Amino acid sequence: MAIQTIIDLLEKAAGTRDQGIGVYPRGSTEPQWLTYRSLRELARANSSRLRTIPSFKDGVVILLHFADHLDNIIWFWSTLYAGCIPAMSTPLPKVATHRSKHLSHLHSLLGDPICLTRKELWEDDGTPLRIVDIQTLPASASTMESRTSARNTPAVLMLTSGSTGQAKAVPLTQQQILASLDGKCAALPVEPDRVSFLNWIRLDHVGSLVEIHLHGLFLGTNQLHVEPENILANPLLFLTLIHKHRVGRTFAPNFFLVELLRLLKAGPENVDFDLSCLRYVVSGGESNSVEVCDRLSSLLMNYGAPGNVIVPGFGMTETCAGSIYNSNCPVYDLQHGFEFASVGECVPGIEMRARSGSIELRGPIVFTGYWNNGAATAEAFTGDGWFKTGDTGFIHEGKLHLSGRTKEMISINSVKYLPQDLDSAVEEAQIPGIIPQHVVCFAHFSGNKEEVCVVYCPDYVWDDIEARYNVALAITRRVLLITSTRPYILPLPRESLERTTLGKLSRSSLSTAMRAGQYAKQEEDNICFINEYKDRTHAPASTAAERIIAKELGKLFNLPDGSIGVNTNHFDLGLTSVQLLQLKRRIEQRLNLKSIPILTMMTNLTIRSLAHALTSTKEKEYNPVVTLQPHGKRTPLWLVHPGTGEALGFLDLARFFTDRPVYALHARGFDDTPPFTTVTACIDCYLAGIKAQQPHGPYAIAGYTLGALLAFELAKRLEADGQEVAFVASLDRLPYSVGGMRNVGFNQCLTHLAFFLGIISKPTMQALSFEHCDQKLAAVQKVVDIADSERMTELGLDAGQILKWADLMLALQMMLRQYSISGTVKSMDVFYCIPLEIFGCGLDEWKEKMKAWGEYTRQGARYHRMDGEHHNILGPKYVRGLHKAFSRAMEARGI
Repeated sequence: MAIQTIIDLLEKAAGTRDQGIGVYPRGSTEPQWLTYRSLRELARANSSRLRTIPSFKDGVVILLHFADHLDNIIWFWSTLYAGCIPAMSTPLPKVATHRSKHLSHLHSLLGDPICLTRKELWEDDGTPLRIVDIQTLPASASTMESRTSARNTPAVLMLTSGSTGQAKAVPLTQQQILASLDGKCAALPVEPDRVSFLNWIRLDHVGSLVEIHLHGLFLGTNQLHVEPENILANPLLFLTLIHKHRVGRTFAPNFFLVELLRLLKAGPENVDFDLSCLRYVVSGGESNSVEVCDRLSSLLMNYGAPGNVIVPGFGMTETCAGSIYNSNCPVYDLQHGFEFASVGECVPGIEMRARSGSIELRGPIVFTGYWNNGAATAEAFTGDGWFKTGDTGFIHEGKLHLSGRTKEMISINSVKYLPQDLDSAVEEAQIPGIIPQHVVCFAHFSGNKEEVCVVYCPDYVWDDIEARYNVALAITRRVLLITSTRPYILPLPRESLERTTLGKLSRSSLSTAMRAGQYAKQEEDNICFINEYKDRTHAPASTAAERIIAKELGKLFNLPDGSIGVNTNHFDLGLTSVQLLQLKRRIEQRLNLKSIPILTMMTNLTIRSLAHALTSTKEKEYNPVVTLQPHGKRTPLWLVHPGTGEALGFLDLARFFTDRPVYALHARGFDDTPPFTTVTACIDCYLAGIKAQQPHGPYAIAGYTLGALLAFELAKRLEADGQEVAFVASLDRLPYSVGGMRNVGFNQCLTHLAFFLGIISKPTMQALSFEHCDQKLAAVQKVVDIADSERMTELGLDAGQILKWADLMLALQMMLRQYSISGTVKSMDVFYCIPLEIFGCGLDEWKEKMKAWGEYTRQGARYHRMDGEHHNILGPKYVRGLHKAFSRAMEARGI
């Protein structure tokens, strides 16, 4: 039969197949089945019962407010057969005043609708809606002829969440829905005779109603509906049902994929899934991490699923759910080095464009306007008829990449941050005390200042003030790494964290509730608990030097005098490498010190220890080891300094690691000690430092540029001593010198140092000439004269310090000239990015050159392309990606 309306979908399915719907009631282990034929007959009978409602009239809107899938499905079709327009009710607000306002708005918006429900689901709170309890309808009524609707009339009204204002109603027409189903089938085809569809999302969400329910009817395949609580309480049930019912298509947002990944990685017992039936797990509603897609896809492949089983997509209520799909994930996204997966290409029936970063859509799948809301409709469309989605992003190779929602962006010091990026950053830290997948970030206003608010659900006892303080400290460190600002942090009990229909935490609802003062009591409790812990543990400054350091440290972070205890780790405050240099300069001036060694600053990370080091007359011995991050139980990571000799550049990278200690090796020669003259002497010293801190393996060692060669030699020596070196990494360095690197002199060391420090630009470095500079000091002075004076002051640098630093760099290069690589290590990981121009090659050629590392391994090398360039790979823009790449590589090596 020809399909003209969505009623035709049920008529066709009921007439030609004995398929149907299996609904799992809450807590049930077996489904309750309803064939399509039985559903049709039930809907026809119920349509006559609906017509007995007083003041019933054709075309009236009927609001469906039910708590389970079966009621929603039965009365959805009953309403359609009665010639009315079903409107799917969303969960009611929990606060009584908000609920009353919402219901009054629906009464006006929907035009005095009938509300079908069950008595136990509705409180008698004086709502203006016409409430009808389905249990009070007559058991039977004379059968009436079913009404049919034109293709361009609304088939159903879907309500938006209304979390940022009053809900809007989106009318989905018969024609729009059918065009959408055609597009979905063309983009992601299945064999309906061999598979079923699975839904576990409430039916007031367009994804469950159109993507699964109507789509399943369109194909005439079986469909399973499970209550969200059943799946969220036991995520592996999701895979069990796919196996049991031979599911070919289903849906899961990113937060649920993360939970599945966690459970499958743990190696669940007594499971033997056959997922060879599974073709598509469509994922939308939030950004999909490429790393999660890659890892989970690999695990699902072990059970028979295809490698591209996870399908990130984009859709809205206004586009009948999914309308853009990425069917080549994660391969496409890994090839391009994306952190978040592309959502893919348009299905037939929709077009997309990006204008000034804003994503716009048009086509027969796209709605034409909101119900009874002309102002919202006018605002939603461009002058030439494109729908403004409210999302930002770009189109690359015909595939859509989303950046975020325009209204959700967080603006800090004129820089825009995506809240989902901050969510991910906090979740990645795996902070003890936070329930996984229970973190939400959004903009918060303190006075006129916008800041990041982080809400999380604690897994500690509510009045455990030490755990609360430690979680706040860890979150602060993480957010500081991304935004350079301190966040506002609020733990909330699980019952306070409202979830959307998709099951994810509602960012907009939490933000709205906070602005309305709904969490004022929890905020007050949090401040009291944190202050109580500080009062118990705070040790004030007791000497003149301690007071000076505390005051200068407080100025850096805009904290009141006396708020920083003398035993507080500076890095816990979020101290950056630049701030460390600023603090160094300020303390030198306040204490009238000529120059504080960088190493002294990096190895004395509390006010008390730094004050003692600066006032002690005892001569300090050189120690190559610098502790950058002392916490964690996993294998420590050792980082070997680059050609500059210092470890300061590793600071931001180290702070991203929360699960393992991070140590760095710092060259000799910054103080009055002489620099190393041979690689052997250097390795002897570094090896002694490593073993003093970590006597036994497994070891993980990585080196940046020159440090890569030293890391290789350290690994060789450790292996020769019978130790296991599980991870050896080179960061953007060849195993030999090429081109101009063989004869680097003082002037080149000087210009590269100035460039890496950011006191001269790249064009300045390239154009700089030292003609007529016969002496080193003259060359240094020439650089100082053209350098960024504000940056020089910020870093606390002068000509003498730059001269000494450049001399050390030259000494390290001279040491390397005597060195020739030989021997092998077990394996290596080689990380590379856009090379320096001195190497005279592009990225592809650079990768080929990097493969030379394989000659110096016994089991081969793995190669990892990184975003960024040689000089900024450790900078704020790219360091998080480098941390992720290092973490993945070390995990792949078993550590």
